[in-house]
This record gives sequence, C-alpha cells and structure tokens, in this order.
Amino acid sequence: MPKTDNDIALEWRNAIEKKLREEKDNEIIIPYSQVSLAFPGGPHPNSFDIQLIDSKSLQSWAKKLGWSVQTAPEVTHPTQKNTPWIHFIRIT
Repeated sequence: MPKTDNDIALEWRNAIEKKLREEKDNEIIIPYSQVSLAFPGGPHPNSFDIQLIDSKSLQSWAKKLGWSVQTAPEVTHPTQKNTPWIHFIRIT
C-alpha cells in the first residue's frame, strides 16, 4: 500500500523530533525543505518543489517538545530567501 501524504509528514516529523532529542546544544538549524515535508501547509507560491510550512502546527508541536522556532535568515543563501532555514531554540 502506498504511503499517504500524512504518512510521509509523520515520518519527517519523527526524523526532526529525533534530531531535536539528540541535540546537545540549545539550538539547531534545519533546512526549510525538511520542515515543510514534516508540516506541509499547501503549495509554495515560489516553488513547485517545496510546500509552504504550516507554521501554526510547527510552532505548537515544537513548543510541546520544549523548542521555539523561527526562520534563520543569517544562514540562508540569498537565492533561498523564500525558503529560509528553520532555527529551533531550546526553551529553558
């Protein structure tokens, strides 16, 4: 049986959660493309390859795990300004 979009999102969410749980530092930066697979929010107006991120779901999920989330424009290449890396910061 083929995987559904929900199955794929859950797999990506679990992979990101694993990264967060294993992270020793209080912050980690993850590519937009990976986060958008975990929290798909619909078509991205600037890309056919990447979904928008469902920010509300991402923020709620991250908070439950003890992390805050924001974009990381400081590490994002100018050509990726519409898909910035995502910065997770441990809530202390």
